[in-house]
Amino acid sequence: MGKQQEKNYKIVKSDINKWKELNEILNQNCALALEIKANNANYYYIEENGKIVADFAIYKEIKWITTRSRIIQNKELFDIILEELKRDFDEIMTIQPVENEEIINYSLNKGANMKRCKWCNLKNEKYIKYHDEEWGVPNFDDKYLFEMLILESFQAGLSWECILNKREAFEKAYDNFDIEKIINYDETKILELSENKNIIRNKLKIKASINNAKVFKNIKEEYQTFYNYLKSYTKDKIIYENDKTTSPLSDAISKDLIKRGMKFVGTTIIYSYLQAIGVINSHEDDCYLYKKGRSE
Repeated sequence: MGKQQEKNYKIVKSDINKWKELNEILNQNCALALEIKANNANYYYIEENGKIVADFAIYKEIKWITTRSRIIQNKELFDIILEELKRDFDEIMTIQPVENEEIINYSLNKGANMKRCKWCNLKNEKYIKYHDEEWGVPNFDDKYLFEMLILESFQAGLSWECILNKREAFEKAYDNFDIEKIINYDETKILELSENKNIIRNKLKIKASINNAKVFKNIKEEYQTFYNYLKSYTKDKIIYENDKTTSPLSDAISKDLIKRGMKFVGTTIIYSYLQAIGVINSHEDDCYLYKKGRSE
């Protein structure tokens, strides 16, 4: 039996244009999901005995790397990537894969050493995930805006952690937050919800959620989308502040929503809502996400 050729790997720093060319070289379509942040990334490819066999990108600002799904099956290639990460980042991090078709986005987390906002309960995995991946991230899809408004209205007088822990139960109980179904909930459904031990069984809030759904739909019909309505106040700007629980913006939106007939949408709830959907970014100064989205 002949001697097996020794593998000689070489890592080469590249650029976005070269990385695009690799799609053809590697005969695999790459979604480049994070291409919009190309200026914040370092691009690399790996040669095996002179032949390009892999590529990856490191997005330092948002602490992601992107590579092809098959690479995690090859320990040698993946170890090369890990060695490069050690040169790019000062602290040792855990790597959590998030699959997206043929691409895998690795979220680089510093585990227990990562500083987060003080309100984030580090013993609650749901809370950590919400803080890291959702809170303050702009998401202006109408379905999401509706879901969050319903959940925030149930928060009144309670903690957000309490609501978040029941989020899946709310989603199931409220027909996946299908607004067309919710606006038609009758007394039988209200009774069913008020007896559901897995959600907040406050009858006033349950009735308000149905009423608020109707107002939400009316606003959508008036402005085409609910975010268009919000934009009439926000001017499509993201606000960075972490020292408030209300503001003139939340005052104005709350006042108008109440005028339109919504309930449990006081200015504090609306401020929390604007933080949740990413209109207001309120990560604390020492949180690892504090600089995200800020101009230097």
